[in-house]
This record gives sequence, structure tokens and C-alpha cells, in this order.
Amino acid sequence: MKAYYVKWVDGYMEPSAIIWADTANQAKGLALSVLEATDYTDIRVKRMKWADDMQDMDPNEFTIEELKHGQVYVPDDGNPPVTEEDIPLIRKMGGYPELYKSILSGELIYDSEAGQYVKKDGDVDND
Repeated sequence: MKAYYVKWVDGYMEPSAIIWADTANQAKGLALSVLEATDYTDIRVKRMKWADDMQDMDPNEFTIEELKHGQVYVPDDGNPPVTEEDIPLIRKMGGYPELYKSILSGELIYDSEAGQYVKKDGDVDND
């Protein structure tokens, strides 16, 4: 199935998602409920060929694929974004949700010299 990146642009928020559908119009229609959008005309759709047929992929593995294709995740509280450089640590921790919790709890900190998150105790072996 084809993958589409959908974004609701309403001038205030811009929630987004990846939706799998046969056509862009179907993806746009599905985005109304997924994004809780109120106006069909405010939804933007972009093809994401790299994600075709990945709808049944394990969510942790799909997150890694997103990072490999340029997606970044921005944790709350002003932390630097999680990027492709953090994939080894994501795998080591068992997935992005665990990494995210560790960032918010302060167990992980961002090492600007290394360009990635590391354990607060100084463990920089993220491989």
C-alpha cells in the first residue's frame, strides 16, 4: 500500500501522521479522523515512497526507518532532537518510547561534541 505524509495546516497547530492508502484522496480523507482535523481543505498530502508497504512493520523498527529517512523527533522540555545518530541507543534501549522516557527523566543527556544522546553517568558506548 502507498504511504502518505499528511499534515493538518490550520494556522495554529500542524499535527501530522503517516497514512497508508491507495490514493492521496483516500489518505486525505483518513487524515480527517487521524489528525482530528475539521476541514478537508486544510490537509496537505505528500507521497512517501520509501514507506510503501511498511504499514505492518513493528513500530520501533518503523521509527528507525523514519530516522534513516531524515525524520527527527523532538522531545519535550527543549531537549535537542533525536536523529539518525541515536539509532544505536534506541536499539540498545529497546525502542524510542524507552529512550524518550530516559531523556525526560534525565537519565540521558545530549553530548553536543558527539552529536547524540548518552547516559548521564558518562557511558558513551551507544553501539
